[in-house]
Amino acid sequence: MVRKKWTRRKRNLVILSAVAVVVALAITASIVFKPDPLPELFYAEAYTGPITQTLNLSGTVESANRVNYEIYNGVKVKEVFVLVGDRIEKGDVLATFDAASLNSILAEKQQAYNAALKTYNEAQAAQKAEERKQQQQAEKKDPPKNDPPVETDPNLVEALGKLIGSSVTGLTQLIDLLENLTSGGNLMDALGLNLDLTSMLGGSTMSELTNLLQGSYKTAVDSTKADLDSTKAAIAGMKNGWIAKADGIVREVKIKAGETFVSSQAQSSGQLDMSSLMGLMSGDTSGVSDMLGQFLGGGGDTYGMAIEYYPFEVSFQVNKYDLLKVHLNQKAAVTTQTGKELEAYISFISPVADGGGDSISINSLLGGGASASGIRAKVTVPEPDESVIIGFDISVSIEIEHEEKATIAPVEAIQFSGSGSYVFVYNRDTKVVTRTEVTIGLTTDLERQVLTGCKVGDILIKSPPPNLKDGDRVNLKEASEK
Repeated sequence: MVRKKWTRRKRNLVILSAVAVVVALAITASIVFKPDPLPELFYAEAYTGPITQTLNLSGTVESANRVNYEIYNGVKVKEVFVLVGDRIEKGDVLATFDAASLNSILAEKQQAYNAALKTYNEAQAAQKAEERKQQQQAEKKDPPKNDPPVETDPNLVEALGKLIGSSVTGLTQLIDLLENLTSGGNLMDALGLNLDLTSMLGGSTMSELTNLLQGSYKTAVDSTKADLDSTKAAIAGMKNGWIAKADGIVREVKIKAGETFVSSQAQSSGQLDMSSLMGLMSGDTSGVSDMLGQFLGGGGDTYGMAIEYYPFEVSFQVNKYDLLKVHLNQKAAVTTQTGKELEAYISFISPVADGGGDSISINSLLGGGASASGIRAKVTVPEPDESVIIGFDISVSIEIEHEEKATIAPVEAIQFSGSGSYVFVYNRDTKVVTRTEVTIGLTTDLERQVLTGCKVGDILIKSPPPNLKDGDRVNLKEASEK
């Protein structure tokens, strides 16, 4: 039998077909038996650096240095340079006043003091004359027919004296009242009311009231003298205008350029409070000062401008778990509504606890609950900006502990279990991770101090998947940040 030879072309075709089959089998085998790829995970290196643990609370911005600029009825305002809400700097001129009206106010206060002093001296002289008269009668064994002395209420005497110093008109009218009473008139006639006070109160009460009014002379002198001195000091400052004492913000403006100031109380003066009068008739003397103050036109709001000077304060509560972590002059910071952080320090810690503390710290929650009561504390903000508004809530951060050279790990690398904290440390040579128990020290929102368990330079897996185990091999994502 003769064998048929393959042509060159046919032989090459067979070889190529065999090679193709082998290659196909190899590719199929590689696909079927290829191992799963290693997971790629983010990482960070443990490093040395400073770390500061803070106590984070919420507080309310409060006024720490409000100044009410006093002004007197009858002062004419020349110019006003600020509006409510304006930010001012130390040395800014706030308002100026007419010098002639200032001198007129001072003259009225001087006149009030002179009148009070004259009345007191006359009363003293009359009292001494009466004492001499009584002494002479006693020597003749002729007892005086005066009413028994009535004990004077010192609180009412002081209140009447303070009242007298409020205005010149008030002093004059009160003197007229005293003269009317001591000459046989009655208080209702002096006030222009058609009532018989003697029959309503009885003779002894009338005598007591007369004695109370007479006893106010000395207090009136002291009060008008103090008022005169304070007015001199205030007007001396007003002659150059109101000048800002420090940086701050304008809270109130109650004066207008070109107008003469009149307080709200002065506008409503002369309207007698009958409830206070009826209380007096029933033996209650607590309302006498207010009653006569309304009638004589004294009192009322007498400030023309209110300035909130820096610094501001932030009031908050510290519960019992965090109390020992804070102390006076401790560094702190506040974060405004705009996210800006401003320096602050603890300026006040109450010595007693009050209930209902509403400031809760994350540290306290992790430590096992919040307290039912807390300690009121304050931080001072020396240089607040326009975003620090009195009455608004604001975040407070207090530095409670600091370590300058700590071994630091990112918070994402720290894992927790029932037995404590741990990390996964990566070996670059073997690509194997090792689960390692660690001890945590100071903490911040982003970092943790590692006391034991890893060292500077260790590669730590960040946010490891739940199924990652000790001994697993992984790849690293090189785009990680420290």
